[in-house]
Amino acid sequence: MKRNRLIAAGFILIIVIIFGALIYRTRSLAADMPEVSTVTAELGDLTVTVAADGTVRSNQSALMVWNTSGTVARVHVKTGDRVQKGDVLAELDPESLPPQVVLAQAELIQARRALDDLLQSRARSAEALKAVESARKALEDARSPGKARGEAQQSLAEAEAALEDAQMRYEIAVRPASQAAIEQAYSSLLLAENALNKHLEEIARVEKKLKRPESAYSFWESKGLYQRILDALELQLPQKQIAYEEALQRYQRLQQPPDPNDVARAEAELALAQAQVEQARRRYERVKDGASAGELAVLQAELEDAEREYARWKDGPSEDEILAAEARIAAAEALLEATRITATFDGVVTQVHVQPGDRVDPGTAAFRVDDLSRFIVEAQVSEVDINKVKPGQKVLLRFDAVDSTLLGEDAAAPSTGTVSPGTYTGEVVQVVPVGQVTGGTTTYTVRTELVADDGLVRPGMTAEISIVIEELQDVLLVPSQAIRFENGRRVVYILKGSEMVPVEITLGATSRDFSQVLAGDIRPGDPVVVSLSQNPER
Repeated sequence: MKRNRLIAAGFILIIVIIFGALIYRTRSLAADMPEVSTVTAELGDLTVTVAADGTVRSNQSALMVWNTSGTVARVHVKTGDRVQKGDVLAELDPESLPPQVVLAQAELIQARRALDDLLQSRARSAEALKAVESARKALEDARSPGKARGEAQQSLAEAEAALEDAQMRYEIAVRPASQAAIEQAYSSLLLAENALNKHLEEIARVEKKLKRPESAYSFWESKGLYQRILDALELQLPQKQIAYEEALQRYQRLQQPPDPNDVARAEAELALAQAQVEQARRRYERVKDGASAGELAVLQAELEDAEREYARWKDGPSEDEILAAEARIAAAEALLEATRITATFDGVVTQVHVQPGDRVDPGTAAFRVDDLSRFIVEAQVSEVDINKVKPGQKVLLRFDAVDSTLLGEDAAAPSTGTVSPGTYTGEVVQVVPVGQVTGGTTTYTVRTELVADDGLVRPGMTAEISIVIEELQDVLLVPSQAIRFENGRRVVYILKGSEMVPVEITLGATSRDFSQVLAGDIRPGDPVVVSLSQNPER
């Protein structure tokens, strides 16, 4: 009996030792096994981007400088003012200008007169030919005075009527517009402007109605009705705009002093009409009583003179003479234009460097004007990625200087994807074909345009940009950090039970966080090993 107890106690002791050994072995294995972090492979959307840093600049910018010396007389704008192309921003005092600029006014008048003379020579050629024909006819008429007397009398009456017309045109050219005419033109301008504004307001009102949902329309309304109204209004809009522009031009023209060219032209026409009256009167005097032998000799001499005059003018001026005269005009106009600063494009005055009374010299800065209607973000893209970038691609931009808390719920965001407030959309507009080397690295300039501006983005701000190269939908994705390169193969490890099994894969598009799997023994839902870490107790 005692022996049986000893055997049982020994058997129990052996079982306890074996069980303790198993527990120790299990704990030892657990201490040796690493902790595994996994992410499930799944189908999803993948956006492939190229990242870069960029700087915002205005669409167009110009620093305007003075091209002559003098004293600033008037400054018409201040910082923040909007200007249009051709607006005068500042002017110099005429009494402070250098002698060559003062003389440019006289040179301009002389150059224009010389050009007019050259151009008029073509008309003189035609007039000389006409004079030849008239002289020949006068000689023929003198030899048969009956018919010639009636024709000469009619020609004199017509020449006198033409002289009256020329005199009236000359008086109109030299006489400035009356105050009543200016006021009438201004009233017409206001009426045209009011009509245009009302028309634009009506278009905006109809467009607003078109944006309403169908459920908001009354029983007698419809989207089709408002669309037809809008089409009719848009067809009428060009007429309203043309009427306004014509009224504005007429008002501005009446305010201007008489044009020296118009006055000179009217003077020439008046002188010509007077000469034609004298010629018609002489002809009538010659033929009314019949021509004597001496008068016939005079008419013959006049014909010969007319033929010589025609020979002088028939070829007209050469192209070189005309180009030289036009060059003189351009040079004089350039000197006179230097006495003022004008806007070269529509924009906003962002810097003002001059004040009335300042003394300036050629090259002195006057204004900076920026076109803020569009913002361009210039970024440097590595040569590795530049061939992936094309004009028209979408761009996501984030500005460190734009506090997302200022944007609220209405923050600008791309039309696709989930983007946090403060991220803006843009579009690639240009890829500069020539790279630049900096520190041994070649980069290329990529220009992107901001699609929507909420007033918070300003020139000079820096931006983090992501150029969207490719957008894939419903593809098999694995974390990029799970991919390993072993023995010339790309593999990921899949956790099957307690065992990590390597799976060879073929990759497609990749981003910073995820990669597309094109081929491999992996399915959606498989746990992909992302990282391994040893037990810290070991």
